[in-house]
Amino acid sequence: MSNLLAQWLQTHTTLQAQEVGKVCSKWNNEIALKRHEFLSQRGNVNTKLYFVLQGTFHIYTLQDAEEVSIGFGYPQTILLDVPAFVHQQPTEFYIQAIKKSTLLWIGKADFQQLLQEIPALSMFWISALEQAVVSQITRQVDLLLPKPEDRITRLWKRNASIFQTIPHKYLASYLRMQPETFSRLLKNIDFSQV
Repeated sequence: MSNLLAQWLQTHTTLQAQEVGKVCSKWNNEIALKRHEFLSQRGNVNTKLYFVLQGTFHIYTLQDAEEVSIGFGYPQTILLDVPAFVHQQPTEFYIQAIKKSTLLWIGKADFQQLLQEIPALSMFWISALEQAVVSQITRQVDLLLPKPEDRITRLWKRNASIFQTIPHKYLASYLRMQPETFSRLLKNIDFSQV
């Protein structure tokens, strides 16, 4: 299964073949989760970096016993609990498999060692973190929009496939609206005009 990781690294980074091999030799711990099984839960200290081979994930927190979606993980993406990974402290988040899933993981210490040894990986990581910051700012802008349909269309423009991949109840939570509102608005939006 690390062939998928190798292919992904070759496509998304400037690593040479030998460097890809070195990364894959360390990023090779596999974990399989059943549907609804947790990868991480509130209170855990999860300092692993994951590469999703198959399946999808829901990242959320609880506010007044209500699940509030923070993000998602899907095949051929990197997945981690950023605060727990960075600060090595217990998390406030849950990462739950939406579908049967398989991931590869690497521990923080091994990943940091690779960053020091492979400059191209370090450059990729900086770029990935920058993109994550931009995505977070974009999401914050989305949540400030007073019209819920604008939140939906902005998400559609950024990632239309998410509407087929992630259950709509989670997308509704992610966009801070009730599932019924999301469903009603979704029926009325002409996405060919978006």
